Amino acid sequence: MAQYADIVNVNVIPERLAAGDGATIEVDVENLYAAVISISVTGIAYYYVPGVGYLPYTLSFQPSYANPDPETSFRFSAFFTMPTCTRMTAYINSYWYGSDGQWHLDDAVEVTIKEEGEPEEGEFSNFVISAVNKV
Repeated sequence: MAQYADIVNVNVIPERLAAGDGATIEVDVENLYAAVISISVTGIAYYYVPGVGYLPYTLSFQPSYANPDPETSFRFSAFFTMPTCTRMTAYINSYWYGSDGQWHLDDAVEVTIKEEGEPEEGEFSNFVISAVNKV
């Protein structure tokens, strides 16, 4: 459970992807603190390639941080290109900046994107979000 930077929503746009498609992950983070604080989001995705295994992909969220008012949320976004794989799992973390001058890990979600059905011969697989789970 988040202390100050609660991940309240995650969207992948578009909802259906094929290998090679560009997509955006949007993450809404709510400031639970009683004053303005700095919050940030980071993420890493692992995609599975049969015969190779899991490969990492760093998600670069923009902006790098925000200073939302109390009890309001702020949207961070990261662009990625869907790799040629059978599934991808993104691990997304929120942080808040403390008076001690340090960023503190606060909340986490796991987003799984996997193949939808069997592709037609000669076509790329279609992918959909299969789960978004608080970690």
